[in-house]
Amino acid sequence: MHAQLSTCPLRNPSPFSPLHSSLLHRTSRHCREAPRRCLHVTSAKAEDNVNKQLTGLAKTGNKAVDSAASFLPATIPRPLGKAGIVGVVGLVGFWLLNKVISTVVTFALLGAAAVIAFRAAERNTSTDSGSGSSSSSKGGSDDPNDPLAAARRIMDKYK
Repeated sequence: MHAQLSTCPLRNPSPFSPLHSSLLHRTSRHCREAPRRCLHVTSAKAEDNVNKQLTGLAKTGNKAVDSAASFLPATIPRPLGKAGIVGVVGLVGFWLLNKVISTVVTFALLGAAAVIAFRAAERNTSTDSGSGSSSSSKGGSDDPNDPLAAARRIMDKYK
């Protein structure tokens, strides 16, 4: 048998191999599949990490239910007490989630209403100031503190 040299850097990492060229590297079937394999390994590691986190969460939750069940009287069967505790905790959790979501939505609606009201008021004040009674022909006002009117008076001097 004879040894085959692969153009894939994963199988033949030597840069001095005779078949290590950019053209052969691009056309190698193994090299095209390498990124997918690396991605698969990375996603497998991430999935393993998620599984570890979920397992730890389940163990912690089980310990919390066990410790809460120890406060129940002895006349209540332990499996029934654990199921009741999980049900009550679930209902309280959903109630709190409902309150949080409701609060966020309420604040979002109030904020949107405030923005709409502010823009409407801003639009009304800008149209009212331009269409008011004025002595000049360009819509200026007689207020001496109005910088726009002062600028118009200066520009009218030099026409």
